[in-house]
Amino acid sequence: MRVKRLGILLSVIVLAVASGLFIFWAMGTSWFWGFQISTYEQQDRINPPKPGVVVFTGSSSIRFWRTLSEDMKPLGAINRGFGGSQLFQVNEYAARIVLPYRPKAVVLYAGENDMSWPWHKSADTVLRDFRQFVKIVHTAIPDTRIYYISMKPDPARWGNWPALANANRIIEVYCRTEDRVKFIDVSAAMLDAQGKPRRELFRRDGLHMNGQGYAIWTSIIKSVLLEESVHEEFLGPDNAEIAEVRTGPNFSDFPTSRSCQKSGREPHFCRITNRGPSLAAQVRSDAQHGANAARTLVIDDNDAFRGDCAFRHLECRRDRAIGKQSFSTA
Repeated sequence: MRVKRLGILLSVIVLAVASGLFIFWAMGTSWFWGFQISTYEQQDRINPPKPGVVVFTGSSSIRFWRTLSEDMKPLGAINRGFGGSQLFQVNEYAARIVLPYRPKAVVLYAGENDMSWPWHKSADTVLRDFRQFVKIVHTAIPDTRIYYISMKPDPARWGNWPALANANRIIEVYCRTEDRVKFIDVSAAMLDAQGKPRRELFRRDGLHMNGQGYAIWTSIIKSVLLEESVHEEFLGPDNAEIAEVRTGPNFSDFPTSRSCQKSGREPHFCRITNRGPSLAAQVRSDAQHGANAARTLVIDDNDAFRGDCAFRHLECRRDRAIGKQSFSTA
């Protein structure tokens, strides 16, 4: 009897291991994710997105971003992430979940699964697949902007971080050589003072992010999209009247909203570019005293709006009075 029970137990274990191995093998094929792609296509037939949206695609870090469309407002954004996908799978399905929307921009998060267990692909392979993604999109829609979100440092895969960080570096270098392709670094904001992953940003599995993690992604990614889309149709075609003022690192010539307004003919927006470390606090002070406070768009060109700190000083809202997107003091 004991021998029989032991045989049954061993059979169950072997079956479980074999099933697990099959699932991992299948996840490395494209057909495995076909059901998720078909679900998106069914949704599109019922409620088709407007052409020109911002498409977010990639692996589960995008897939699990449940509040993405709301977080990205006023930018029209849709979520087309699927499972634990790899870059080559995104390439294969791009014709079904990216190109049909004729997007103004595509935001991609992929590569982390490729380089992790059990596949352990090289950084060069990930770069090659990303170059193919760029070719697929720009061949079909040459004017579309492509944004690559850096692979994130997470506790569950911390041992693999040196390889992921190296891949981030070579992909960033590549992005600098291509028109309408940009690298967005989220990794720095997800590390603590000791250079380790901030565990409070992740679920219990140490791999997928929680709301705090996505709040950081929102502040970083949205600021980049808003900055690069300010002259374009994301915020409306009538937003071209923008006064641009550059300031020094010590704010010695930092303009108030009133003086910013004088730099052009009553602009709808004032585009402020600054390399100083305390932009958010200074803008908050100036906006409180400026005549054009509610109509000031503040855009930073380094790290003042990166991470999760600066947007706690400023809130992004829609000004119904003028029907434009603006930043104002919180």
